Amino acid sequence: MVLKAVALAFGLVQLASPALAQTESKSTDRTAPPRLVTIGVYVNQINGMSLKDEKVQLDFHIWFRWKGDDLKPLETFDLTNGDIDQKEDVYQTKIGDTNYAVCRCLATIQKLWDVRNFPQDNHDITIEIEDENSEDFKLRYMADLQNCNLSPEARVAGWDLSAGDAQVIKHRTNTNFGDISLPSGHASDWSRFVYTIHMTRPGYGFFGKLFTGLFIAVGISTVGLLIPAHELDSRFALSVGAMFAAVASEYVVTGSLPDSNVLTMADKLHIMSFLCIFITLVEATATHKLAATGHEHTAWWVDRVALIVIVGGYIALVIGMVVFKL
Repeated sequence: MVLKAVALAFGLVQLASPALAQTESKSTDRTAPPRLVTIGVYVNQINGMSLKDEKVQLDFHIWFRWKGDDLKPLETFDLTNGDIDQKEDVYQTKIGDTNYAVCRCLATIQKLWDVRNFPQDNHDITIEIEDENSEDFKLRYMADLQNCNLSPEARVAGWDLSAGDAQVIKHRTNTNFGDISLPSGHASDWSRFVYTIHMTRPGYGFFGKLFTGLFIAVGISTVGLLIPAHELDSRFALSVGAMFAAVASEYVVTGSLPDSNVLTMADKLHIMSFLCIFITLVEATATHKLAATGHEHTAWWVDRVALIVIVGGYIALVIGMVVFKL
């Protein structure tokens, strides 16, 4: 962004020399058509990703094709949503009157994950490229749609990967980057190339591994309703132990997610499980009081009805959250 500000300042500042002023007027002539640069990427591998750290490490090739000798897009491109950690295998040549340049990049992408549906979440990873020296009216990208792709060898454990769209959009910045020769809030447009990779979680295997312990804990607490109402200590012991197991499950799940005020599907399942276990404690207390006052038969029926209602309601809510994303 600093380089963009410098380029913008150089493009608009008034020069004293007539010769330089003539050159300046050419470089900032917004009526002239922009220089067209074809850009494409090929993603070799996703070396690592972390939901908690909100980062993705990518290995990809990027190339440019353009005409004219006054542009160096391979040197001036900028990864706007991350950092280029390393450039390798730089190659440049000329094919007829067309310049061609390509290199391999190892990059770290900053990604703000949408984890509302975790652990049934899907995500898009984007590679976003701009030229840090030239605004949209000077240089405009064109996506190499035929050659952008994702390697079939790209793998991330627990995810299915698929290639998305390659497109060019116009990105506006409403700032003068501190250049007092420009008005405050000065707007500038930049040509941005965006390549998307889709990530989806296949099936319900990860969901099952993550929540099997939680579901068993809720099941243990409801089994306590089959114990005679007068044995309050035994019923309480099952429910309290189930509550500790549910809390431990939530601790493990939240430890793998970024800090957020959003309630994820996992959060909702845990909250619902806590409430279910708490209800079994309240119900056990109520039926114990019934049994203590000589209404053991009534307490027995209340326990059975409560068991059906709690288990049935819990299963229905789980299905609603997972299948219908309630």
